[in-house]
Amino acid sequence: MNFRIDLWCLATLVSVAGAAAPTEARVSSVEEAMATSPALQLDVPEPETFELQNGIRVWYLRHDRLPLVTVRAVIRAGSMWESAERQGVANLTGAMMRSGGSSKWSPDEVDEELDFLAAELGAAIGSEQGNLNLNVHSDNLEAALEIFADLLVHPTFDASRIDIEKNLIKENIRRQNDNPVQVAIREFRKLVWGADHPRARTPTVASVDALQRHDLAAFHARFVRPQNVMIGVAGNVSKKKVQKMLNEAVGGWRAEPMSFPEVPPAPDVLPRVAFAAKQVPQTTVILGHLGPRESDPNRAPGEVMMHV
Repeated sequence: MNFRIDLWCLATLVSVAGAAAPTEARVSSVEEAMATSPALQLDVPEPETFELQNGIRVWYLRHDRLPLVTVRAVIRAGSMWESAERQGVANLTGAMMRSGGSSKWSPDEVDEELDFLAAELGAAIGSEQGNLNLNVHSDNLEAALEIFADLLVHPTFDASRIDIEKNLIKENIRRQNDNPVQVAIREFRKLVWGADHPRARTPTVASVDALQRHDLAAFHARFVRPQNVMIGVAGNVSKKKVQKMLNEAVGGWRAEPMSFPEVPPAPDVLPRVAFAAKQVPQTTVILGHLGPRESDPNRAPGEVMMHV
């Protein structure tokens, strides 16, 4: 029905503009529309890949439409691997990688330099992945990339900023029951995985309060290492220039042995109906079960299927 209305509206607009539009521009079904419309063409650009001196894998895509460059470091780290005694450390570490300064710049100096360069830089660590993102004019890429690299490799987690980030996280925790959808998702994960499973645990105000600077430094030292990072670059900069800049910025960062904590296997999911009471004039219903793992070849088709 919506597709049919859209075609009719388009024909009406053309007629108003004075074009010789046919009086009947409607279709009777989606099948007819697909048969009479040209096929959609999607040209997906293929990025180039290369390795830095220390083995970090880089995905590069040239895009000259605007004089901008985006750089992203993706880190395999997250709350799934934090201990029960340090709940919230992944989230806080990610926030402090951006706001806590580096070995070369204090937090205020980082802010001032990025403002001067008109650069945007953000960092976050979620349940299974961390990201450090940089957006900058191509003329300022080299200077901004130096800050980006130092925050990635040598964050200092300045103590003066920790309480600020803690308070932001604790406020989100206090407000987590305001949204019934978030409540439903949180409780559903506990039913599926068990309340003590790393995939279902949620930090508390007390657990965040207990975190200290050395906890953040230890989490970073364990997971943010060259063999656990990959980098993507897209924008108005040549591949040769990117290789040179990245090797100068992080190519000397040496890998050290690392290991991941074991994550308990998924428990058997028992069929059941659970109810979380909340006095709001709406209802959230979640129906689900465990799906394929990230490495399963059926994962991507399954996600497309769910969207359809």
